[in-house]
Amino acid sequence: MTNVRPFFGTARVDDQHSDIFPGSPMALVAVLTNCLQARFSGSNALDNPYIWAADAQPLNPETGQTRIYIESQYTDEPDARDRTPSLLVEKGVTQPQQVAVGHRADIDLPSMTELFIAWANVPLSVLCIGRTRGVSATLADVVFAFLLGSRNHIREAFSIHDITAPTLSDTQPYRPTSSNVESWVTTVTLTTMIKFAWRTRPIAPLLKEIAAKMNFGNEDALELRALDLRNAR
Repeated sequence: MTNVRPFFGTARVDDQHSDIFPGSPMALVAVLTNCLQARFSGSNALDNPYIWAADAQPLNPETGQTRIYIESQYTDEPDARDRTPSLLVEKGVTQPQQVAVGHRADIDLPSMTELFIAWANVPLSVLCIGRTRGVSATLADVVFAFLLGSRNHIREAFSIHDITAPTLSDTQPYRPTSSNVESWVTTVTLTTMIKFAWRTRPIAPLLKEIAAKMNFGNEDALELRALDLRNAR
């Protein structure tokens, strides 16, 4: 897994978009996606009937292996959900937990710079999709065993505070977004706990250096405090 690494103690992927900040819930989706891609590629896939590769070229029939599609559920590819077999990674509802009043952990009085910390549980799910019920259930078994056996290594490598044991669901019919072909899905779910940390500093000194004015298009500028927003048109 040379394309995944910790970034200053938080989860990040080498080609991660700059808008996805390290340690964010979407960064965890990228980490889990890359870990699964590594599980189904290279030497890890020598004894596996399914293999993942970055290119979309068909495999040599002599290998006896089937191409598997592994990607984030948030991919921009319109036909991604029609590919089988496939593993699609998504996240659930994220809610920060307050461990200190207002999340504030420390303050530097001279500069009034404040440090805030919050812990958040981020559920992650892997949709194991197959054209038949057996393929979906078998893929889910492999994913379930991989995450169960590797969660401590993944947690340590990416400085994730905690990763729960995975849960394996039953197998249900699955309807792709743009295809009428019936397929099946089995979901493997786990919950991660990550730390959010941020700093703030007062901006009042900076604002005092700027005249807060509004321009109404007639070159006449009014002080912001002089406006009565209740009578605004």
